[in-house]
Amino acid sequence: MSDQGATPTPSTAPPPTIGRPPKVDNRGRTSVPIDSSNLEAKDIPEIEYFAAPGPRGYPPMTGFLDIWDVDMMKGQNESNKIDHHTNLYHSDNLIVRRGQEFQVKITFNRPYKPNEDKIAVEFVIGSNPQYSKGTYIPVYPTKARQSYWGGRITQTNDNVITMGITPAASCIVGKYHLYIAVQTPFGIRRTKRENSRDLYILFNPWAAGMYRCGPASVLALKHGEICFPFDAAFVNSDVVFYSRKNDGTMEPVKVNQTHVGRMVLTKAAGSEGRSPEERTVLEKAEEFGCKREKSTPPVADVDVVLPTLEISVGDDFEFSVEFVNCSDQKRTVDAYISGSVVYYTGVSGKEFLLKTPTVTIQAQKSVKELMTVESRNYMDHLVEQANLHFIVTGKIKETGRIVTAMKVITLHNPKLTVEV
Repeated sequence: MSDQGATPTPSTAPPPTIGRPPKVDNRGRTSVPIDSSNLEAKDIPEIEYFAAPGPRGYPPMTGFLDIWDVDMMKGQNESNKIDHHTNLYHSDNLIVRRGQEFQVKITFNRPYKPNEDKIAVEFVIGSNPQYSKGTYIPVYPTKARQSYWGGRITQTNDNVITMGITPAASCIVGKYHLYIAVQTPFGIRRTKRENSRDLYILFNPWAAGMYRCGPASVLALKHGEICFPFDAAFVNSDVVFYSRKNDGTMEPVKVNQTHVGRMVLTKAAGSEGRSPEERTVLEKAEEFGCKREKSTPPVADVDVVLPTLEISVGDDFEFSVEFVNCSDQKRTVDAYISGSVVYYTGVSGKEFLLKTPTVTIQAQKSVKELMTVESRNYMDHLVEQANLHFIVTGKIKETGRIVTAMKVITLHNPKLTVEV
């Protein structure tokens, strides 16, 4: 019997769910899902001004270096796909592998002047690109300005430059958008988003070497071979605090050499810092490609002191932040105080405290900011190990220096008394 022409009956909607929706997380590895797709990506602005408009509005950007064309050199018979062993893929987009250089050709409206013009090739992936997460990567053509990925000019011909770009061997695998950005005195101007400039970055079997599963090797650590999985690279690590500048580059503002590995017996006995032998080992580790921050940012003349507290799960408590002025002049700090639950991996979860005070400290004096943390604000969001993470950062108005400090407080479980 034919049911041709019959009107289909729509199925009924499922009943509404009852109760609290389940928590969706990434098991402490990241606070949001790892970006490996641009399905939900948003275009970044073509123009980013550094300041508010004047009485006549924003100044024109037409008098500065302009981009006329971007050639991804993505043909099946061109060097990029051949060198990266991707020429047999059926795709009109560029496909390359991590840890191996590829070429991009850029045409300007005039010859490029490396001592005057400031350009960057920007790669973004995901819906919320961030430099610290490896989802926004600016690549610069000069040795003086470098980022996670390497960049260099391999050829110059009149108005055209060819730029070699090397993605980090550990970068996110996925589909990236590419923009060319030009920095001017008034702001940053970018090329428009074009799908033809998207590129795929694959794993790097022709770049990668051999990997082994298992714990970190003690012998490898003692010889500075700290690039082996899994946690070798974190032993004797430094914590580096960065500040993002207007042009997108990251400037180190503080290096803490004592935060990581306090309970790991790889430091000199009775010492908070690294022994000369350990520093020599770290220098040797750099020969294997492990990079560390070598800069020594100037020390700010205001210290931030966070308390050491013994708190039980479910307790309300007072959290104090002390600002100590070590200078002979008054200091004013615009501060940002944040508290959040944190996984054992260091990834932040739910934020339960946020305060942005402006603190004035007289010369050689200190000021305390007191905050009450109520258990109702953090109890429903606690994860394994019941850790609370507090971070304080601020800018000194008089000097422009950045001050920062962080503290992890582990909540104690209630005491259990057994009577027999």
